[in-house]
Amino acid sequence: MLSKSFGPGMLFYQHDQCDTADLVFTACKKSVGVIQQLWGLPAPSDLRVYIMTSWLQFFFHAPPLPYKILMAVTFPLWAFKTNRLWKIAGGWAQNFGSRSTIGIKPPELLEQSDLRIGKRIFIPQETTTKIENNACHELTHAFSLHLPLAGWLREGLTTYTVDRFFGRPTIKPETLDLVLNLATGEDLLNVKPFDVSNPDRTIARFLQGYWLTRYLEETHPGVIRSFLQTSISSSEMHRSIVNGCGKDGDAGAQEFWETIRPELAAHFSVATHS
Repeated sequence: MLSKSFGPGMLFYQHDQCDTADLVFTACKKSVGVIQQLWGLPAPSDLRVYIMTSWLQFFFHAPPLPYKILMAVTFPLWAFKTNRLWKIAGGWAQNFGSRSTIGIKPPELLEQSDLRIGKRIFIPQETTTKIENNACHELTHAFSLHLPLAGWLREGLTTYTVDRFFGRPTIKPETLDLVLNLATGEDLLNVKPFDVSNPDRTIARFLQGYWLTRYLEETHPGVIRSFLQTSISSSEMHRSIVNGCGKDGDAGAQEFWETIRPELAAHFSVATHS
């Protein structure tokens, strides 16, 4: 594979993917600056980005040798789910010990993916813009996977960072209505992988994290950043951020959601319903 450095990381790609590599290379360099300026997160010590032409190719190249052996032995346990995720994902981030890896699909494979979920969430984008979006999103994951983040914050960080990368919102404004109709905050603290079998629930939680993070950044800028460098648990970080916003951090996730939901509606009403 060919490779080139973009500062704190290395980009790997096949010789026939040079155009995509140039696009991802530029997006990664810009994303690193946005992530560090916005959240103050240091880069992983071993960061690698791959233009992935198949999920098998990614898992053959990306992990260190001991993990390759482990994944070969456990292949039947994860291959089926990974193949299902491949059909809908534009990219992903995965830690293998101290190595942080990202896989990004090239345009020809991205266009073959099942994009129905993305069309429900994102403002329409050209394929090249989607690749930049995916690179920034997954790179933000790579910078924050080591942190014990609450579920809403893990996805909220990545999606809001993409907004800042482009300098404009990337999520459809009408998705706020879906979030405001959620009756529960029970999953706010939980970190859950994408559930292929229940995309509607996963989409709702993903959007909940985005709108909540965006609201906090617009009304209490810096409150999230101030706690990302601390060594505390996900529940403690959630409590600290909530306290920093003038809410009762000791209240349960359900109580917090019931308190914050009308504020979300009031704050974004002009922007989303004008």
